[in-house]
Amino acid sequence: MPSNTTQIDNYDPRVVYGGIWTTHPNIDAFNQTISLARDIGTTATLLFTGNSIAVYGQLGPHPPTAPT
Repeated sequence: MPSNTTQIDNYDPRVVYGGIWTTHPNIDAFNQTISLARDIGTTATLLFTGNSIAVYGQLGPHPPTAPT
């Protein structure tokens, strides 16, 4: 069975954010941006057809210069 991989950026309109999110530059991130949530209960939802997904990101501590 052929493998098909798609990379999706945090700015992709298929990613639906719930709660308060901000973006900030990060030269190590895909397309050089990350989305940042500080509140418990915030969500990011992506509907897809397939049998697996991998999510890459960072968990705090967040830089003090990150937007609030």
